[in-house]
Amino acid sequence: MILCAPCVLLRPIRRCLALHETATLSGMKANEILEEIHRLRAEHAAECGYDVNVMFARMDAELERLKAEGWQVVSPAPREAESTSALREEPPQKPGQP
Repeated sequence: MILCAPCVLLRPIRRCLALHETATLSGMKANEILEEIHRLRAEHAAECGYDVNVMFARMDAELERLKAEGWQVVSPAPREAESTSALREEPPQKPGQP
């Protein structure tokens, strides 16, 4: 299963598919790989009735199946906390400095 999280899960599915169709009709070069991804994504969305909750449930079930088969499923590394030092007029002091 190929899943494009930003496009499939976070935007309304039908709007996303319409944008892809519009891009193809507007004269952009055809890319076989992207066309296959768009086709599979559209099929997957249709199978789930364009319901994001169903998509996530299927994704969770697939992850559990892979774990049961012995695959190691990992999550992305957590992001580092953003510093607000860019907003300060002076750089932050190191511990022990006046």
